[in-house]
Amino acid sequence: MSDPVVIQKAPDGPNGPLKKDYTFTWEDAATDPITVSVWTPPPPVIPPLVDIVVEDDTGIDSDKTILRLSGGGDGQNYLFLNEVTFTSGQTDWRYVTLECRSPASAISALDATVGGALSNSYISLGDADLYFAARRNSDDWADATAEEKEQVLLMATNQLEEYDYVGVVVDDVQVLKWPRMLNDNGDLIRTYPVDEIPVVVQRACCEVALSLLSSSGSVAAGAVDSVRVGSLSVTYATGTAATDTSDYSGLPISAARFLKGLRLQAVLA
Repeated sequence: MSDPVVIQKAPDGPNGPLKKDYTFTWEDAATDPITVSVWTPPPPVIPPLVDIVVEDDTGIDSDKTILRLSGGGDGQNYLFLNEVTFTSGQTDWRYVTLECRSPASAISALDATVGGALSNSYISLGDADLYFAARRNSDDWADATAEEKEQVLLMATNQLEEYDYVGVVVDDVQVLKWPRMLNDNGDLIRTYPVDEIPVVVQRACCEVALSLLSSSGSVAAGAVDSVRVGSLSVTYATGTAATDTSDYSGLPISAARFLKGLRLQAVLA
């Protein structure tokens, strides 16, 4: 599979459909030209949102595939699959995420720059859409607007920032706790690249975000009031309840399992 791509397009204007061509280069085609390109468009969305349209005259140019689009609802994301066949008979495919944005909404609130001084999310909206495209039972994500998705990704990142993690930050300038690297004690259970957010952390962020969408803005978990080490005993604060959908710290189980071995236990007085 080739790397996924995120593209943007403005919705149709008052004067009719706004068409736009996109060209995608395939590295393998430099020595093995493309003979067939097939685009699988996303399914129609529920009215009153506007469907995206793949034009019939999309094509190929030996080492490139071409996609012509029109339509699309402002603030909506659309996921396409491009499958190609080379002269040798070999095949490849990639996902392309289209973000349909008017000029007024094109500026994203998310900054997923790895190690950035202004970063506020562990994952971009496009990458989160790709994650949920392959995840079952994620209708709440599919039904949300781009603005709602960005909001819960910001909230999810903020929640994950509340925990302490093994290792140390890569650069003192970075505002988020990831990426991280081994410290002198070798705390990390494995070495992660210092120039990217680990996939498990991104997936945990997505799962927290989905939980926030499903619970109308608050993760369904009890707040821990006290913990006894040894024969573990957890006491939840008044008005909360433990459920089998959250771990001891209040994270959804679906997110906590991705962070196994990365979080530090709280030091109790």
